[in-house]
This record gives sequence, C-alpha cells and structure tokens, in this order.
Amino acid sequence: MERKRYPGELRDEEWELIKPLVEKKRSPKGRKP
Repeated sequence: MERKRYPGELRDEEWELIKPLVEKKRSPKGRKP
C-alpha cells in the first residue's frame, strides 16, 4: 500500500500513530483498506 508524502515527512513510528486518524478523515464512509 503506497502512502502519500506529507509536508515534513514523518518517521514510520509517528506515521503509524496518526495513520488511523488520517484514514478516518479521508474516508468518512468508513471504507477499510
């Protein structure tokens, strides 16, 4: 699964923490990957 680059590229550990939040915002219908 390819992930988009965000400004100030996060470390993997940080990304793992915020990924669920970003996914929820991006898919309001609750679509799972």
